[in-house]
Amino acid sequence: MKGATRRALVTRAAAAAGAVWLPFGAVAADPNPDGFIEIEETRIGIGALSAAIGGGRLRFQGEERRFTARGLVAGGLGVTSLQARGEVFSLRRVDQFPGVYQQTAAEDFEDETGRLTVLFLRNPSGVRLRLRATRSGIALSVADGGMTVAWRE
Repeated sequence: MKGATRRALVTRAAAAAGAVWLPFGAVAADPNPDGFIEIEETRIGIGALSAAIGGGRLRFQGEERRFTARGLVAGGLGVTSLQARGEVFSLRRVDQFPGVYQQTAAEDFEDETGRLTVLFLRNPSGVRLRLRATRSGIALSVADGGMTVAWRE
């Protein structure tokens, strides 16, 4: 039953995500992403003093590239873990992906298994991200300066 409840939550979140996407600069909801991303990060800290370990992967045109993502904010004390997965839209060349992404919208959903946040971001090259992040007991957002993505060396 928990699996069915979780699937129902994700289905509702995806539907709401599509509805939220339109007012924030998209001509139409794009059902065909150009790529996929995953971000896995562990944060250790108290208040403003914190450090993050982890990064992300972009899957685009049959290849996988690793990147760092700075500026995702997962508030809380001690050790917190963030896992976000999502789609990449309007990416034509891999060199359009790095840069500063600004949050254009966010939606929170909750059920008995935890919380799901859907974040919408866009960079100056017009690349759009739709991230679904799961967390427990922490708030997720993008810092005021945006989320900075760079290739991992």
